[in-house]
Amino acid sequence: MTSGGDDDRARALARLFEDDRRADESAAPGFDDLLARRPRRRRAAGALSTLALAASLAVVVAAAVLLLRGGDLRRGATSAPESTIQLADWKSPTAFLLDTPGSELLSEVPSLSAAPIAAGLGAALPQPTKGVSP
Repeated sequence: MTSGGDDDRARALARLFEDDRRADESAAPGFDDLLARRPRRRRAAGALSTLALAASLAVVVAAAVLLLRGGDLRRGATSAPESTIQLADWKSPTAFLLDTPGSELLSEVPSLSAAPIAAGLGAALPQPTKGVSP
């Protein structure tokens, strides 16, 4: 149950929202006024060329930094080859989840043994019955 104070607060809040909505509606231009406006101008060509120049300068600076740092990294890698980590040595931390019962069937080619009669098991192969008239 709500008390009288809560109802008054709810009505006051609803009234504030309604006043705010009406203020927004009165400040908005009419539809005809919006259609009568001139379309906005696009950026000047000079601004776009300045933006392109700044982007290309950033690419050149980034390439220079990578080239300078790359030389240091290559020299460090040749001085300590025993400490390098090979990508092929990496093991996933969840690789054990793929080891399921019967997973060896997926990693090995199964070999079929000889027919049961030839293996000396004494089992007879079933005789074909489909399409054979009695």
